[in-house]
Parts: sequence; structure tokens; C-alpha cells
Amino acid sequence: RAVLLKATSLQSFDMSNANLDTIKAAKIVRGLDCTTLKCFNMSQNNVCEKAASEIMTFIDNNPLLEELNLSQNRIANGMWQIATAVSKLHAIKSLDISRNHITSDSTDNLISALTECAVLEKFIISHNLLTFTDIIKLAQCFRGHPSIQQLNFSRNFNTFASEVEFLVDVILSTNQPLVILNVCGRNIRPRFVDGHFSSPCSHHNTNTLALQNLHLSRFFFDGIF
Repeated sequence: RAVLLKATSLQSFDMSNANLDTIKAAKIVRGLDCTTLKCFNMSQNNVCEKAASEIMTFIDNNPLLEELNLSQNRIANGMWQIATAVSKLHAIKSLDISRNHITSDSTDNLISALTECAVLEKFIISHNLLTFTDIIKLAQCFRGHPSIQQLNFSRNFNTFASEVEFLVDVILSTNQPLVILNVCGRNIRPRFVDGHFSSPCSHHNTNTLALQNLHLSRFFFDGIF
């Protein structure tokens, strides 16, 4: 492969919002000779799933990565390859794969990856095409997680508010370090029960002592008007 840049001590590489398409992004990650990165940001570009294998190899070559941001691209079903690489990143603390057209096809690989991320502090997978069932499965990965502080599952699914209450309970059950939780939906419809609309998250688990921000917007208005 042609080496574009050899950097034996590079720790941070940011090519966000760089007008990169799939071909350009693949050439860059293929040509960057580096194994010491701790932070890699390729967000806000136009990279599709055809570059996933190149990105996977790049991640494999940088096992010290602590922050990975691939948000606002079009990686879609190629995310399963990214997840395979992430599962080997034992130092990963922040993972943002929001706005990538991710579907259920990548859920199992993401679950496998997340169960290996023992020091993960922030996980953002908002604005994708995952189902409520997918989100529940992903949320289960963080039950009792020792370090997770921020979870964002918002704008993925259409469901009922009472089901989101169940999702919140699943997440909060044993996550004491959690500080920020966002499960805002695309169209959260209130369920009409006993003459009134049910309210999401009517009770909170007292074990979640660190929780400071709970985002539950878009629960009622889309369902009533």
C-alpha cells in the first residue's frame, strides 16, 4: 500500500467535516502508517459502508484508541465490521456512531463489541434506524457496567411511552456511574390507560445516584396532535 504519512508517535488524528467521500477516506486510512493513535475523528463526512473494511483495518492497527468518532456518515450495514474492530479496543472510552443509517443487521456485532469495552464511558448511537428491540438488547450490555457515564439511544425507534419506561428501567437498574441518559424517540406515542395517558419513567431506580441529566423529550406531542 502507498504510505501517505508515517507518524510513529501520532496520538490524535482529526479529519472531521473534511468533505471526504468513501474513496478519499479509504485512501487516507490505508495510507496512514500509525499505530499509536488515542483519538480518531472522521465525523461529518460522506463515507459509506464500502470503506468499512479499510476503517476496520485502521482500527486494528491502532489498539490504543480511547476515542472513536465516526458519526454523521453513511456507514450503515458496514458497521458490523467496525464493531468487530472495536471489540479489540480494550482502552476505548468514547464511541460515537450516531447518524449512520445503522440497522438491525449490525446489532449482534455491536453487542459483542460492547461487552468487551470494559472502560467505556460514553456511547452514542442516536439518529439511526434501530428498532426498540435492538435498543433493549444494546442497553442490556450496560447493566452493571463499571464506567459508563453517558448513553444516547435517541431518535431511533417508534414506540409507546410505557415501553420507553421499561427501557429506562433496564438501563438504570445497576448503572451507578451513569450521568447522562438520552432515550428521546422519533415518535413516542403515549399509551391511553385507565382514562389517562401513561407517563414514561414514573419511577426511578435509587441505585443511579450519579444521574444528572435524563432526556425524555418527544413523548407526548407527536402522539396527541
